[in-house]
Amino acid sequence: MKDVSSNKFHSILNSIHQLIEADGLCTGDRLPSERELSERLQVGRSTVREALRSLELLGIISTRRGEGTFLESSQSNHIVELLAKYILQGHQVLENLLETRVLLEMGAVWLLCDRLKEEDLAELFEMNDQLLQVEKLEQVVQLDSTFHERLVYLSRNHLLIRIWQEIMQFLHTKPAVLSLSKVTGAQTLWDEHKKLLTAIRERDMVQSLSLVKEHFSPSMFQTVESHSNPV
Repeated sequence: MKDVSSNKFHSILNSIHQLIEADGLCTGDRLPSERELSERLQVGRSTVREALRSLELLGIISTRRGEGTFLESSQSNHIVELLAKYILQGHQVLENLLETRVLLEMGAVWLLCDRLKEEDLAELFEMNDQLLQVEKLEQVVQLDSTFHERLVYLSRNHLLIRIWQEIMQFLHTKPAVLSLSKVTGAQTLWDEHKKLLTAIRERDMVQSLSLVKEHFSPSMFQTVESHSNPV
């Protein structure tokens, strides 16, 4: 798996978004070439290419063979904007968002049981094994977060990914409720991830969904309770 800084990658995505706004690009307009983006953002072309692939997966841009990369309609973003307005402070909101995260990941797993490719599954197994190779809590937290992000990404459902990302962006501001790795541990996470991946490989949808639900509760919501009601 590529050892790429998540923060740097997200920074590049944000820079491309700012560039689109600065250039006044509208739906249907063509984006600058990879080479021009690389020069303007001062990053490698391979990095730009990977960022553009992510934007295409999210339905923000589209690539037309022999023509270039074009900006797509922003109408599909309205649901994300509505969600952003809902995100407020408070225990009930946190619990609702966490429940929604669980439902979204169950939805992603439901799709994966039908469409996940063997090479993608192998990648997830490899990512999970990295949990047993680190000792620091922050490393475990990052690996767990990356695993779940990749799991959702591989569902290849643009809207599901967008809503999940919006929820996780808010939860990143609430570290105490972000990751199960803070209340379990690397070995437990590895075991649960492995069971889930095995069920997905066997196309056992019922077992896969059950494992996702078990993976998140009750420890996640106990963490919310302790965070919302400090002693």
